[in-house]
Amino acid sequence: MHPRQARADSIRAPGETLRRDGRRSNVRSTIAFVLEHRALRLLTVTACALGIAEVGVASYLVTFLNQELSLGLVQAGLLLSLSQIAGGVARLSLGYTVDRGVPSDLMLVAVSGVVAGGLLAYALMAPGWPFLVIALVGVVFGA
Repeated sequence: MHPRQARADSIRAPGETLRRDGRRSNVRSTIAFVLEHRALRLLTVTACALGIAEVGVASYLVTFLNQELSLGLVQAGLLLSLSQIAGGVARLSLGYTVDRGVPSDLMLVAVSGVVAGGLLAYALMAPGWPFLVIALVGVVFGA
């Protein structure tokens, strides 16, 4: 627990968050703040789109690999696991990279491009693709 969290929680009303400037804020004012700022709107829409793509693929990947590409359930589950592990490593690595000076908007565009490429690769996959290529697509998409 952060040392200042107890103090902040003690003055916070249920359903409200405390802003850095000490003023109270609620969900409506936070949403209004995001909607007022173009950069935050774009970031929010992009983050939602990337989240939808990730959850959609993760939810369907094992079934797709098993039913459409005729991989065994163990192989399909392994690829899902590899994709999720790559995603965790990538989030830490990309966050570290952005903290060290790479512009966050450039990184977001790069991540969006990788996700789009991964979705396209999944759409083009057909039975008979080599397992290692399918695994590589899964790892890159997960990252």
